[in-house]
Amino acid sequence: MPAGKKWGVVYLGILLLLGWFLLPVVIKTFIYRGTEVFLAPVDVVANKVGEAQDYMAFRLKGKNQLLRDVRQLSRRNSLAQNKLHQQENQEHYVDRMERLLAFEPVRDYEFAYARVSQRLVSGWFDSLVIDKGSRHGLKEEMAVVYAGGLVGKISKVEGSKSTVTLVSSPSFRITVNPANDTRPIAYQGMGQTPWSPLAASVEHIPSDLLPNDENPITLYTTGLSGSLRAGLKVGILESVEPEMEGLFNKGKVRLGEGLRSLREVAVLIPLE
Repeated sequence: MPAGKKWGVVYLGILLLLGWFLLPVVIKTFIYRGTEVFLAPVDVVANKVGEAQDYMAFRLKGKNQLLRDVRQLSRRNSLAQNKLHQQENQEHYVDRMERLLAFEPVRDYEFAYARVSQRLVSGWFDSLVIDKGSRHGLKEEMAVVYAGGLVGKISKVEGSKSTVTLVSSPSFRITVNPANDTRPIAYQGMGQTPWSPLAASVEHIPSDLLPNDENPITLYTTGLSGSLRAGLKVGILESVEPEMEGLFNKGKVRLGEGLRSLREVAVLIPLE
């Protein structure tokens, strides 16, 4: 491309940026809302195309590979059924204890399963979009989980989709603590670090909490951070070092690798 044309493209880009900044907020909001309305069907179609691709990938697998997958799924199904029976027995036991001790039932939740329809390009490990929204009973601040623990919480709800802020986002701040320990620890996501595991930072760690290879410390939500219930797994406390004041430690939390490849999640909807 000739030098004159290159500079022309640069000048055009600068003019467009200046024009955007000078536009009134009302017009910007109208354009943004119009873009969202236009892109919503595109996200749904892309989601359906992804499901069709998964289906065709299964169809193209060889017979031996399918047999191995079936055997593996059968083993996992048996293990899941055993764990389900154990959980049912524990729930019956808890119900009996509550009736005997005249305790009120513990607040419970139901699950709304959703599919990840979009990763926001502006922050790949900061937020994502799921294909359920206010029409399905979802609200802001609801917790989103997966098999490895906490995914994040809903930050924006629309009719048929919702935006989820991930635990790896620097804007995600909660309090956590280890099991059987009520002392709160300040948690904040660290964002995306290229070629490194997803991690978060923690502060105000009691000096007696020292993780090692033989004794990893798993951190859970405390229930003190808005609508996030207590006991949701967040990550593993990987290392600690003294804070400047010397009274507490600060450290690093390793998050689940499953956050990089989420396809389906579950939203915790409190039962009224």
